[in-house]
Amino acid sequence: MLSGRTMRAALALGFVLACVGNARAEEDRATPQEVIQRVQQAAQHLAKSGEAGLATFSSKNATSVWKDSYTFVVSCEGGTAVGLANPVRPVGQPLPLAQDLAFGPKPGEQIAADFCTAGRQPQGGWVEYNFPKPGETQATRKVSYLLAAQGTPYVAGAGLYDEKAKIADLDRLAGGQQ
Repeated sequence: MLSGRTMRAALALGFVLACVGNARAEEDRATPQEVIQRVQQAAQHLAKSGEAGLATFSSKNATSVWKDSYTFVVSCEGGTAVGLANPVRPVGQPLPLAQDLAFGPKPGEQIAADFCTAGRQPQGGWVEYNFPKPGETQATRKVSYLLAAQGTPYVAGAGLYDEKAKIADLDRLAGGQQ
């Protein structure tokens, strides 16, 4: 039988190990600040390199994929949002974004339009929608930050799977007024 002292030590060790495991899990999750920074960098890269810059975000690399997030690019030219680059879900041929975002409860067409509207705001903007995590088929709540690449039809984006994040708080963090 364990003494009270041994049991307390074992419980304390278990608590410490649980906290370390939790801290590691948190370190593996992208933060809203990281998403904003990565999207801003992507928009600047695309503004400088134009269409040639799409290759950076079409495959998995240190620039396009980090922690549990990734940067994607859509075109908002001609009134229809079209997916152009995604390192986790390769695009191949440009695909109307509405087809790729059809996981409800909002229609894909509305989410695609929201991507372009949010991205074209001066400080960019956040959009919430349902989308499966990489490697999964079940959609969960995702919030993505989008920002237009100046002088191009491109909008860069990246997101987080977060059930509680409030869009107004995220927009304020990005410098927007909502």
